[in-house]
Amino acid sequence: MKTIKIKDFTFICTSKNTRNGFKHKAQMLINETFVSEATQHWVNRTWESFTYQSVIENCVQNYIAQIEYGIETNYRNENNVIRKTKKHSEKLNELFNQNSEIKEAKKILKLIETNIY
Repeated sequence: MKTIKIKDFTFICTSKNTRNGFKHKAQMLINETFVSEATQHWVNRTWESFTYQSVIENCVQNYIAQIEYGIETNYRNENNVIRKTKKHSEKLNELFNQNSEIKEAKKILKLIETNIY
C-alpha cells in the first residue's frame, strides 16, 4: 500500500496479482473523506511515468464527473429541462467552469499528468 498526498487530495494505492497479470487500485480522499476510486488491470507491464499514475488520474476524472453530474441534475430539476439543448449545454459548461471543486481537481490532474506533485 502506498499513500500519495497532493495538496488536500490523498490517494491510497494498492497493487494485487490477478490470474492474467496484476491490477492497481486507488481510493481518493479529500480532507480524510472518501470521494472516488478507480481500478486499472494490467496484463504485462505499465507505461506510466510513475507507479499508480493511471488509477490516480482516473480517480480525479471520476470525481470531476461526479461533480458535473450533480450540477447537471440540479440544473435540470431547477429549470424543468427534459431535453438538453445547445443553450442548456452552454449554461452547464459555464457552471462547470465556475465550480471551485472542479477547478482544484483539474489543477491536481495537471500536476499528475506532468508528473509534478
